[in-house]
Amino acid sequence: MDSKTKIRDVVTGQVLAVRPAVLEARIQKAGSRDKLLNNYVGRDTKRMLREGMTVEQIRAKLGVDDTDLPAADELGDMVKAVTAVKNRPVSTKKAKKNNDDEETEPVIEADDEDVNKMLK
Repeated sequence: MDSKTKIRDVVTGQVLAVRPAVLEARIQKAGSRDKLLNNYVGRDTKRMLREGMTVEQIRAKLGVDDTDLPAADELGDMVKAVTAVKNRPVSTKKAKKNNDDEETEPVIEADDEDVNKMLK
């Protein structure tokens, strides 16, 4: 079993244990280890931020009173970066799986003249 490194959500204080390979991928995406550790936000926190909740509202909802966490006004750039991405696109694999369950009728393109002929 490989050892895991713990990273902490800067909004809620929740700790996530991460395998070394996953941690390295996240460091690459963030640009540096310090940047990742100082700006890490968990999935649930990101969702709440994208729904329009403020850092203060999230902390109040979850009952967070950790004084070691950064002040809400220090997290402004991070909040802007998270909320800039509203909805991630559904992966093609998921979309295909969801569409396989439904029967769909073919889409027929027609102009107004064709539609009028069909209605007569």
